[in-house]
Amino acid sequence: MKKFIFLICTFILVSQTPIKEVAHQELFLLAQAGQEEGWDLKNWQVVSINDISKNDFDNISNMLQNSYFISLSKYKNAVIYTFESKKTNDLIDHSFRAIIQQNSKDQVTLQTIISGDEWNDNIYNYYSRLIKDLQRDYNIKFTRNFTCLKFNVSGIIKDGSLFDEFWKKMKVVHRIEQYDNVQQSIYEKEFYGYSPSLGEEIIVNNEKINFQIALKKITQNKTEIIVGTPMILNEY
Repeated sequence: MKKFIFLICTFILVSQTPIKEVAHQELFLLAQAGQEEGWDLKNWQVVSINDISKNDFDNISNMLQNSYFISLSKYKNAVIYTFESKKTNDLIDHSFRAIIQQNSKDQVTLQTIISGDEWNDNIYNYYSRLIKDLQRDYNIKFTRNFTCLKFNVSGIIKDGSLFDEFWKKMKVVHRIEQYDNVQQSIYEKEFYGYSPSLGEEIIVNNEKINFQIALKKITQNKTEIIVGTPMILNEY
């Protein structure tokens, strides 16, 4: 698995479709497909990544001063600013993270992180409005998006049939199936594939990959399913 993860980390992210008006399509499709399978949605997260100039970051930072809590973390090779909204919301949390590499002070990686613990029509509508407002207010476009969801499944899992209907709903072309024999890994089994229903994609060994599922055993009778597109972020 480690070799494949290394290849994933050196991916080329390709946009398959024009810039979307909203970035919730993948989240909506994956949440709906999992819930239709009877999986219990635990939480979800969408991280949108933008490379912006230092000048643009300064402008955004100034706009965030009054309505966000700001913290600073210094590392050997980078400085990270975190902006957390002062307005709490029962439906959705959102924050910004700005990463300034020591060797690239003129460019800033801005991450917009939106997350929640539930998914329904009310949250869908609020999320749609939120991402439109954030893009408009701070003049950014959510074009590189990493969407991850966690589901809990009770009972003894039989891998052969667990994902059959889920694959069909998502129109996934099955590419790679991996068992993990690395003791330190948190995942027991992983699946990688490609779905034309999803937006971004990763090119690995000249193959399109935009779908990853990982299994993590919580107890003997409960398994956590992590679903990500185009891949599961390491910190999720």
